Amino acid sequence: MLRLATSDRDFATRFARLVEDRRESDADVARAVTGILEQVRQRGDAALAELTQRLDRHSLSGDAQWRIAPEQCEAAFAALDPRLRDALELAAARIRAYHAGQLPQDRDDTDAAGVRLG
Repeated sequence: MLRLATSDRDFATRFARLVEDRRESDADVARAVTGILEQVRQRGDAALAELTQRLDRHSLSGDAQWRIAPEQCEAAFAALDPRLRDALELAAARIRAYHAGQLPQDRDDTDAAGVRLG
């Protein structure tokens, strides 16, 4: 863990390095994701199968391996360390709440002239 204190003599330098490292990391992630998306757009399932083998070490050699049974998902979720499961549930709830606010609202109003708007 890196600990910075504003009272440290080299705080400004160390903080600037931390921020710059984060920017480079973000740019690297964005480049990698863009490359993956491009591969999938161009090559579809073949790219997904190759990426899954390379990144997850899981072979998608047959149709049955493209799906995970609900029972397997439930068993894997139940087997998680409770702290990890709680963290994932919190993250999922926060993501849902954030994106729920982005959904368009159904509106049905009548203005002063009696015209229905929606």
